[in-house]
Amino acid sequence: MTNLALVKKSGISQAEVKLLKTTSCINCVSNCVTRQKSFTVDNPKNLELKPGDYVTIQLPPVISALQGLFSLFFPIVFTVTAYLVIRNVKIQFFMNLNELKVFAITALALIISIAFVALLSRIRIRAVRYQITGVL
Repeated sequence: MTNLALVKKSGISQAEVKLLKTTSCINCVSNCVTRQKSFTVDNPKNLELKPGDYVTIQLPPVISALQGLFSLFFPIVFTVTAYLVIRNVKIQFFMNLNELKVFAITALALIISIAFVALLSRIRIRAVRYQITGVL
């Protein structure tokens, strides 16, 4: 996802920017972006920047792809694993679980895994910095 930002300070390989309200903020009433402090982004293309420039920023493509894969495959793998564990426990301990109970526990595992991914996506982990992709 590409975002629009305003350059506050610029350096050779980094810049300090403030994120501007984007189209994804149209229906939001919290004004979190307008109260946000500026943050540092990388300038891998060494673009000439000066304070007041509008730039487009985004996460590196590899990180975006990994986030997408994690969001897609973690719930699937977690749910399949939960199903297999439930079936194994049912067989080993001679539990009287009918298919409806197995389905309910598996569905609960799916809901938990989706909630985990949603929670993780709300946490702002700054392990990887945004990159400037262009100057407007």
